[in-house]
Amino acid sequence: MWFAGRLPYGYHYAARKYGGDGQIRIHEEEAAMVRQVFHWYAEEGASLYGLLKKLNASPWTTRSGKNEWMATSVLHMLHCEWYVGRAYYNRATRRSVAPVRDAEGTPRPRCAKVQRPRSEWIVVPVPRIIYDELFNRVQERIKENKRFSRRRLKRTKVYLLKGLLKCGLCGYAYIGMTRTASPRRDGQREHSYYVCAMRSTLRQVGSPTRCTGERLLVAGADEVVWTTIRDLLLDSDALAGRLQSWLERTTADPEGDERLSLTTSRLSELNRQRKRLIDAYQAGALDLDDFQTRKTTIEEGILTVEHELAALRSWASRRDLASRQVVGAQDVVRRLRERLQDPSFELKQAILRLVVEKVIVTGHRLEIHLALPVSGSFDLTSGWGANPHSS
Repeated sequence: MWFAGRLPYGYHYAARKYGGDGQIRIHEEEAAMVRQVFHWYAEEGASLYGLLKKLNASPWTTRSGKNEWMATSVLHMLHCEWYVGRAYYNRATRRSVAPVRDAEGTPRPRCAKVQRPRSEWIVVPVPRIIYDELFNRVQERIKENKRFSRRRLKRTKVYLLKGLLKCGLCGYAYIGMTRTASPRRDGQREHSYYVCAMRSTLRQVGSPTRCTGERLLVAGADEVVWTTIRDLLLDSDALAGRLQSWLERTTADPEGDERLSLTTSRLSELNRQRKRLIDAYQAGALDLDDFQTRKTTIEEGILTVEHELAALRSWASRRDLASRQVVGAQDVVRRLRERLQDPSFELKQAILRLVVEKVIVTGHRLEIHLALPVSGSFDLTSGWGANPHSS
């Protein structure tokens, strides 16, 4: 049976047109690397990133000829059941999923690979590269690593901006990540960062290149965003000015009310003209052709004016809604000010999630978009976002 797409590392297809038998065969050079990777992981206790370092320092190259292995490729290799002689057909399907939004808020459609129930998989025998015992030890170690991984430990009061940061380069979310430095006398040092999900190799599924978005030190980014929002909420004049500026931009039409009144009057006059025309025709003052010609002209004018009036009424509705939003925002801020004195981590996070729609990260510049009826852009290029140590 032929499998669509690339075969796993360690196999090749012996095509008949090149003198082969049309079967899947072991690629001995690649298979040697597969056996070595399983040995490093199961016998020597190498971590996933340790495997990457060993492979990148080895003569083995990827299928594209590069000596730059990715964590996703190696992790997939450790899970691949082909190596114990079991390939599967009908294992997955694709379906549309909810679109993601880029930095500008535009929906980007996407499709996800969804695994079918294992009972629907069709087993196909393939040549074996490693033994079941070694494969099973690797699977057990992977499970243990997932269970005790630091990333899976419950971390409270660490990531204040969780769910708010978006990458300004690729549009994906920033995720929290904690790194542990070398042990010292006083224990291990931990540094927490916000990192673009597409910069992390473990998240880089289907992407040819890593995002170059900068990572941010959590303590610095949290402090900058929180103090900026806190200061804005405490400054009544600054907030009122921003809200008024937003209201003026949203409803910018100084002659809107006058045009709405004039357009309403025009529509009433055209309707009266149509009624008088019908009365004249019924009284016998007009013949049918003249009546139809005049009636068509008036109705075309009514249609045009109705479109204009609909647009003006929509503008008036947006203006009224915006005015109510400004009043509501001012009321919310008044209530928040009472709680800004020495707030807890949970309260800070709740306030930020209420007030901030998103924070766009471009380099070490943070652009804060408020969930209130106003957006603010603050150039936060201080040293807060920089790494604590240069590498």
